[in-house]
Amino acid sequence: MAFHREMRRGPRSYGVLNSKPSRRELAKIRNRTRYNASLTWLEILSNALILMLEKAATEHLDAADPVGNGRAKFNAISAVHVAMMDSQTAEGFLKGLPAQMSSRNWISAALLFLTNLCLTSFAFSQSLSAALLVLEKEDRSLAIIDPATRKIVGRVPANEDPHEVVVSEDGTRAYISTYGASRVPQRTLSVVDLSRRKPLPAVDIGPLRAPHGLDMADGKVYFTAEGSKVIGCYDPRSNEITWVLGTGQNRTHMLKVKADQSAIYSANINSSSIGFFERDQNADSSAWNETMVPVSKGPEGFDVSPDEKELWAASHEDMVTIIDIATKKVIQTMNLKTKFANRLEFTPDGKRVLVSDLGDGDLIVVDAASRKEMKRISLGAGCAGILVVPDGSVAYVAVSRDNNIAVVDLRTLSVTGHIPTGKGRMDLLGPSKGRSSVQTAAEYTLYRE
Repeated sequence: MAFHREMRRGPRSYGVLNSKPSRRELAKIRNRTRYNASLTWLEILSNALILMLEKAATEHLDAADPVGNGRAKFNAISAVHVAMMDSQTAEGFLKGLPAQMSSRNWISAALLFLTNLCLTSFAFSQSLSAALLVLEKEDRSLAIIDPATRKIVGRVPANEDPHEVVVSEDGTRAYISTYGASRVPQRTLSVVDLSRRKPLPAVDIGPLRAPHGLDMADGKVYFTAEGSKVIGCYDPRSNEITWVLGTGQNRTHMLKVKADQSAIYSANINSSSIGFFERDQNADSSAWNETMVPVSKGPEGFDVSPDEKELWAASHEDMVTIIDIATKKVIQTMNLKTKFANRLEFTPDGKRVLVSDLGDGDLIVVDAASRKEMKRISLGAGCAGILVVPDGSVAYVAVSRDNNIAVVDLRTLSVTGHIPTGKGRMDLLGPSKGRSSVQTAAEYTLYRE
């Protein structure tokens, strides 16, 4: 009605006495009205979409870039987007469209513009980087470290006696074993929302006690329950313990799970054995074959070679045992003259093996092919967990009693710095895949496949 009243006002609206608008003029007015309405609604919808995208992308950036550099970049880009939307983009986009368009075409054009904006913003949200996670046992906290500046940029509570930490494949969750075996055996796995840096409700593992070793495969968290002599599996998707397998061994401490979940390996400290658990290919999914391989007294840290042909285990005594995985036979032992070997890790190329000595604070570098010691690097008091970055250039090693992480250049085999941390022996996990490598820091990235 308002539009038609405006039309009847002829002279006042168009400046021509006693004249009526032509059909052409009426069409222009209608198109202009439609244009203004589309511009207004497009601005409203676009700004609302920007806010939604900014919130979602910021959460992703928090998870993948806890240092905040990515968020700062995204915020700067978002500011540019908003400025363009307010002053140029929306109107400029619409001005470039033909004047004669149906309502359906106007809506299609607006949706096209919003889709383009959405994809652009999503691309910016994928600008991600890695961080270093460190479990500080005595402080009961998970520290987040920027590897570039070597500074702690955040901490999250980790509950009672935290010992191991793994990260989900998508980089959004950290799972922490609360051990307590030397005090009061615990029965939970702590969970941390890495995007918001906040603790989530813990996972109750029921009657199982003293969870310790952790690994991840196919989105599931595998753990040892040392006090119950079992290996268990927690599925975050169903939020339940879906599988338990007895080991019959004393202090089943550490484990590694093959990527296809067809085999699991464990270090059983007080039984002085390495456990091989393999799916029975001739039975249903509940059938597993177990083989225990005796090794030197007190095996703890162990690793599987990248080609999956050998398993190397470091015992609390001064011996390293090498096992052929195909035959499950010991093929060699090495005396590294350690006081209390704690962890063992292969480099990603499989050429070197790193062994930490909790007793004297040394990191021993061994040539995997010749089985010969290459160098012994003194790091301080209480050398424990080891994390090798994916390109094999750097190793982060927990120096527990000195409360720091040593940064070791594996090209020169020299220490390039230390990262101060909180109190207690520190736990790390493996790079990107979420594999656990006890008592050290952990690198995680947002999963991209």
